Amino acid sequence: IKSQTDRGPLRSNVVVFPQSGLAVARNGEAEVLFCAMPNGIHGKGSHTHNDKLSIVLRIAGQELLCDSGTCCYTRDACTRNRFRITAAHNTVIVDNLEQNKLLFDTNALFNISDDAAVSPIELLSNEQAPVVRASHFGYRNIGVTHTRTVRLPESKVAILEDLLTGGGKHTLEVNFHLDPAWEIVSLENRGRSVHCQASGKRVVLLEF
Repeated sequence: IKSQTDRGPLRSNVVVFPQSGLAVARNGEAEVLFCAMPNGIHGKGSHTHNDKLSIVLRIAGQELLCDSGTCCYTRDACTRNRFRITAAHNTVIVDNLEQNKLLFDTNALFNISDDAAVSPIELLSNEQAPVVRASHFGYRNIGVTHTRTVRLPESKVAILEDLLTGGGKHTLEVNFHLDPAWEIVSLENRGRSVHCQASGKRVVLLEF
């Protein structure tokens, strides 16, 4: 993802909060919030969502990839869990399974299974070109581990790498939730690559 602007680079920075399972990395106008939060309250989850290895991406202070948030609290399990499912976050789904199994009992809407243990976030580079990485094990029952690496190698560029290791054949789905303030246009397909353009405060090129 590359932001097109002639402005000079801003201050680079990266901060990892190891106990919270959060990292914030910045390079120029690109800023990423990286989520690898363990399920709280000894695995019971409470307010936990299936957002392991999800990211929020801001360009020039405007969210491009955003978290879908949540609705007001409700005893309707389907409505509540619609905002908690893996597909509601910027991460990978394997075989249409949830990272953590969700409960639909109206008496357990603040609980979640403790399937998706996460590794500590690794800081693999310095502040000038931040690289952070983490894994989760929510798909261990089908023999798959998801590892995500976020790289900000230069000002205005963010690279997201997903590595899924294991055996067998699986179906993968990656979701990206864009803030509605951005206008997305498909540019072209080049072989196995898809190119899009997002227009907001900046013009941003996206390659998948």
